[in-house]
Amino acid sequence: MSQIRDVLLKHGVAVLADEPDDEFVPIESTEYWKEMERNRIGNLLAGSRLKAGLTQAQLAEKLGIRQNMVSDYERGRRTYSDAMSARLCKVLQVKEEYLRYGSEQAAAADAPPRAAER
Repeated sequence: MSQIRDVLLKHGVAVLADEPDDEFVPIESTEYWKEMERNRIGNLLAGSRLKAGLTQAQLAEKLGIRQNMVSDYERGRRTYSDAMSARLCKVLQVKEEYLRYGSEQAAAADAPPRAAER
């Protein structure tokens, strides 16, 4: 039980137990969490599209592609090229790092150090 408490303290998130005697389950071990992580890029794209106030059909029209391609990108069934990434960012008015990492801070942390920082 102390190991579970350590996880809770570290992450601050857990799935509530169904029964009082059940142990807490870290959300990171749930299928829901695993599915969300598998399709992180698609979720970021969908969120950016919704924030821009666009439907999949409207985004597809602006990009000159079919609506089902946008759906495939968002569901993780298809990956987009660097060129498409640039087009998506221009239409959605987001930085490319956001669509890859979720935030500019995360992108900066993952980026290799610049020559001046070495």
